[in-house]
Amino acid sequence: MITGAYLIFIMYGFKYKFNFPNDVKEMLEKLANILFILLLILVFFEIWRMLTAYYGGMPERADVVKHIVSSSSFLIGEILLGILIPLAILRFSKKETKLKNAVFGALIGMVGIFFMRYNLVHDTQLFPMQTLKIREYQLAPQFVEYFPSFAEIAISLGGLLS
Repeated sequence: MITGAYLIFIMYGFKYKFNFPNDVKEMLEKLANILFILLLILVFFEIWRMLTAYYGGMPERADVVKHIVSSSSFLIGEILLGILIPLAILRFSKKETKLKNAVFGALIGMVGIFFMRYNLVHDTQLFPMQTLKIREYQLAPQFVEYFPSFAEIAISLGGLLS
């Protein structure tokens, strides 16, 4: 729902070039209030997700959570760009400029949503969940670093450009 609200702000902002008719302005003001509540709910669930992962008792999951919470893609991308900046824009904007600022906040939020989805896939596969050695001379599991290959980047760009 947050992604959809961000997209609505972006589409209407560019369609009307920030000169909204009264009925659209009324709808976007109500949507801004709903988006603010949804972002507060997202803050709660992000905290809940990290606490349950850290204290959940799953072997080695706490190490992964420590690594995730200390990574810049989580702190800057997911938390700052995806949640806190749009939340602050919606909360502290003056009534006259709230909708224009909400469009820019939605653009920033969409970048944060990308990092949320990226981290959802990337961070869950950082540490192999093999808790026991199966051979005597096997190395202990450790963190795996990943960066998309040229082919993966090219396929993503091709999908965007087509």
